[in-house]
Amino acid sequence: MGIRGQSRFSAADLLSGRTDGGQEDREIVKTPVITDEGRRMMLVTGPNLCEEDTARQIFTMLYLLSPGPHAILMVLNLEDQQSQQCDIVKRAQELLGAEVLQYCIVLLLQNQQKCFTGASRGTVGEMINACGGRFHMIRDSEPNPAERAALVAEIDKLVWLNDHRFYSILRQRLQLKRLELLKRLSEIDSKLGENQISSAMRDSLGVIGWSLIISLIAVDLAVEQTDK
Repeated sequence: MGIRGQSRFSAADLLSGRTDGGQEDREIVKTPVITDEGRRMMLVTGPNLCEEDTARQIFTMLYLLSPGPHAILMVLNLEDQQSQQCDIVKRAQELLGAEVLQYCIVLLLQNQQKCFTGASRGTVGEMINACGGRFHMIRDSEPNPAERAALVAEIDKLVWLNDHRFYSILRQRLQLKRLELLKRLSEIDSKLGENQISSAMRDSLGVIGWSLIISLIAVDLAVEQTDK
């Protein structure tokens, strides 16, 4: 995923060894990547975080990523260093869940004329910090086997740190639903504690409360299934 423009497609071409540049006319692309060790990895090029139709494209990306990615690459380039287009850290969590940054690596796309510097913070620095300091830099001139191998090593390390679990946005959404149900149950409990409510209202709140409890049990069971 990226912030804007075609940087994410350029990075995907470099990682997959593509040279035709034919991905730009498609929104979401799934590409196999063969490492030097002969391992086969799947690379899904997702949408940009700061574009209006990102939420719609996210659903397509999640379908292609099923059951979930082991690592998410956030592609940033030099022009993104001082970008004020949107808060990418907040945007990523809104679209993909609060824990997504635990599975992210910032991929810095650098050309030969302009270089990233340690003093240049801005959006790039904020995103790197939010991702636990994880970042990798590649040049956009031509595919480099050494750079690709180093990135694969970074991904392997991240997978190990996350105990080989893949990231599931479904689990995040279920957790949010669980919190919502608990909040509504708490509100009903407060209402039932009021002396001025009528008997009919008390009965209605009781029925709603039981339906929420049943929904909460279903959500908890679904969360357990995502953990298996």
